[in-house]
Amino acid sequence: GLIAESFEKGLSNSIQIISAGFGETKSGREIEAGLAKKLRELPRERRPVINGPNTLGNIYYDTKTLFTPGYKSSFNGKGRANAALICQSGAYMITRMSDLASMVAPPVAISVGNQMDLSVADFLEFFLEDERIATYGLYIEGLVPGDGLRLMKLSQKAREEGKFVIMYKVGRTEAGAEAAKGHTAS
Repeated sequence: GLIAESFEKGLSNSIQIISAGFGETKSGREIEAGLAKKLRELPRERRPVINGPNTLGNIYYDTKTLFTPGYKSSFNGKGRANAALICQSGAYMITRMSDLASMVAPPVAISVGNQMDLSVADFLEFFLEDERIATYGLYIEGLVPGDGLRLMKLSQKAREEGKFVIMYKVGRTEAGAEAAKGHTAS
């Protein structure tokens, strides 16, 4: 209701939906589809961008919106700071940051969730412009229609600029596909 009201009143330029339960249940899928439809119908000048739903928050240099307390991770902020993580799963994102502590300290870590609006490809395209980032780690459970080709073109652009894109696409096996479906309804 709050998001729909925000659309009607033009109150937001950007929205991050951390809450889960949208694509994972029948009623949640209906709510998400309704919000996506309302978003598409908004005039461009009143249309916010939305990250999520089903995100864990983000890190963008000194701005952190993660709701997982730091003491639950081994992430220590030490290591190379020239990488970005763009992940559909926030749990995967913070686990990788914890596992790679002291080796890699990504100053940018984005939890994308269900991709109701912004997608993995949208974030990669944006962060390719950041000269401080040389390597991009993508964790993908499902793609928005058209984003497969778009990701390949963005990866080629990164390569031409001497940057690296590492993609991990989950769901290639039957068990992996079932796990991905259950997580973000991909």
